[in-house]
Amino acid sequence: MATTTLFSNSEEHPGYYLWQTAMRWQKEMNQVLTDFSLTYTQYIILFTIHRLKNDDTPISQVTIASVCNIDTMMVSKVLKTLIKKAMVSRKESKIDTRAKIVSLTAFGESTLLQANVAIESAEETFFQSLGNFSDSFYSALEQLSL
Repeated sequence: MATTTLFSNSEEHPGYYLWQTAMRWQKEMNQVLTDFSLTYTQYIILFTIHRLKNDDTPISQVTIASVCNIDTMMVSKVLKTLIKKAMVSRKESKIDTRAKIVSLTAFGESTLLQANVAIESAEETFFQSLGNFSDSFYSALEQLSL
């Protein structure tokens, strides 16, 4: 069994490469989203609201946090920013007055659709170097995210 120490090369650790890839990914996606005045976190929250809007259940901050695996306070903070940008509206739940129900505004929907085209193109370019390994890579990422 191999022994590792604090002094081993960081390149020997898969987590190092995952972290480097995540940092590069985030930087590139944020650059793409600059044209839409969005961060990647804001985009993901808009995307999640859009995806959930066809369900029969009202979309709450807690639901968004759960689906995105983001802290509820972070979701609340990001939603406040998106409300100021007129991309999201938030109102009290009729069922639970403690809960806030969110929805996309027409401007938010339009911005999301345009940003999504740019993100899909950037994703294709980003993962292009994987070639034939892209399907197995996506499967591995999905497995790690569970």
